[in-house]
Order: sequence, then C-alpha cells, then structure tokens
Amino acid sequence: MCRYVLATVMILASFQAVAAEHPTALELLDKYAETQDKLQRSFVIHSEVSTVYSGVVFGGAKRANNEKEWYSCQLRYDGTRYFESIKRWGAGSPITGPIPKEAPHYASTLWDGRFRSSYSMDPRKAPDNDELDIEPPGREFSVRRMIAHSSTAHELLGFLYGDYERVDTVLRHTANVSVRDTRELVAGSECYVIEAAGRGGTYTLWIDPEHGYNIARATVQKGENAVPYGQSHWRVRSASNVVDNVQFKLIGKVWVPVEADIKLAREWHNDEWTNQTWHVKRTKVVLDPDHEVLRSFVRNDVRNGATVEIADPTGKRTYTWWDGQVVDSQGCVMFLIEE
Repeated sequence: MCRYVLATVMILASFQAVAAEHPTALELLDKYAETQDKLQRSFVIHSEVSTVYSGVVFGGAKRANNEKEWYSCQLRYDGTRYFESIKRWGAGSPITGPIPKEAPHYASTLWDGRFRSSYSMDPRKAPDNDELDIEPPGREFSVRRMIAHSSTAHELLGFLYGDYERVDTVLRHTANVSVRDTRELVAGSECYVIEAAGRGGTYTLWIDPEHGYNIARATVQKGENAVPYGQSHWRVRSASNVVDNVQFKLIGKVWVPVEADIKLAREWHNDEWTNQTWHVKRTKVVLDPDHEVLRSFVRNDVRNGATVEIADPTGKRTYTWWDGQVVDSQGCVMFLIEE
C-alpha cells in the first residue's frame, strides 16, 4: 500500500515539475509585462542608432541602395508626458547631399500634457527656416501611440511593427497562442518560445527567464489580412519585423534591453518596397528620474527666430519664437506654452 502511495506522490511531483518548467503563454506574458511595467513607469533613455536603408517608394521618386544614417536619440517619459529628440546625419537627400555629423539635422516631439509640439531644424540654415508646429489644447494624444512610432527603438519597449499596443497586450487578444514544448538557446539563455497567429499577423517571441522574462528575439509577419496600424490605405502586401541579438543590463533590480539588431522589410501592391536594418545601443538608462528637476517636458530646445505655426480651426497662424515665447511681428506675446 505504501509503495503505491509513494509512487503516486513521485508521479505527482514529476507532473508538477514539468508544469513549472512549461508555463503557459499567459503566464509568460504576465512576467514579461511585470518587467516592462517597471521599466516603462518613468524613464530617460539615450540611444545611438545606425541604420542602412534600401527601397523604392513614392512612385519611384525616392530610390535608395544601402543608404547609411546615424541617429543620436533621447526619450523621456513619465506615464503621461513624452519627449523625444533626434540628431540625424549621414545620407541626407539628393538635394541637400550628405548631412555632416558636425551639423546634424535635429527634430523633437513634445507632449507636455497640454500641448503637442514638433520642432525641426538644420543648423546650416538660418533660424527662420526652423519649424515649430504647436497644437493647442482640446485634442487628446495617446502617448502609447507616440511610443509605438518613436525612433528610439520602440521594439525594445515591446511595440513591434504595425501595432499601437505593446506585444503582451496584442497577444492577450489573439486566440491562437501557444508555447513550444522545448526551450531554445538564444545567446546562451534557454528561452521559452511563444507562437501566436491571428488578425494582427503571426508572432514568435523568445522569452528569456534569466533576464527578467524580456524578449531575447522576436519575429512578426504581417500580410494583407493583418494591416499595419489598421491603415488599410497603405495596401501593404507583406511586412516582416525581426528583433535579434538583444543584450541586457541589470539596472537597479530591473533587467533592461540595452542593445539589439532590428530589421524591417515591406512590400506594397504597387511594387514599392523597403528594406531597413538598425543597430541600437542604449548608452544611458535612468529609471524613475526626477523629471521636474531635469525639466524633461519643457520646450527649451528652439532657436530664437524659429517660425512657429499654431493650428487653428480656420487654418494655421504663423508667428516667431523668441526667448521661450511665441510672438508676432511686433514682438507681442501671442501664445503661452507654459502656464
């Protein structure tokens, strides 16, 4: 009798061990989300990005063959406010020619909770060529959507190509989600492999339990029935997004992805196409910073004399930026960004 009881206990323990080694997809997504929620609560991230681009778009008006560009990026976020800035140099355009590293093009986007503003400038041109677009209060912005389109490797924040939501949220609404029976080795770590297929496309995620259940590798495939960002007018025939060679760093108690290679290939029905690769390296990550001390969400990067356009129901009004204020041709303050 005791022998059978002992055998039953041993079998039950064996089943429990197997279950522990093979969590469900939802359990893995929960662990991934727990790490990302800690990371994305509030942060400052600095990144260096190199990219190679080829493609034929705009009816053949733009053609590129292995054009190289470099970015120096900064992203700040506190859960409700958002700031992204990019310095870009390299390929440029047929008209302007290559952009020197010593005089990079600059662009930034700010959502301070009241206003959304976008600024761009070429330091080789006079300030009145700078452009600052401001949208006044009355329109709400989805900060998550801004992150989903950010240039600072949104894939490392879990926003894969074509989705406005983080991948763990996307897969929770995907019916066909499973975990492979065996783990696979990625960069020395035995990873769980989640597979999913649905209206959003097909996804494969390699989840690394040794590094906070972060994504060590990811592939996404979208086709005619999985339109990127829900924009059917794009008429995308196919799109493939790959995240690979991810490296991690322990910051405080949170494992943070700090380096990766990213690929994106797209084809359209009009035979246009693009292939692009990025190498992303996060050079600085600060979690839960004091944004007020840093003045993270204050528009203080605009040159005096920049042209300002403010959206209006009847069109756009044009002014000038001077000492942090929007003024008319007489120097009178017309619009206050800060309260």
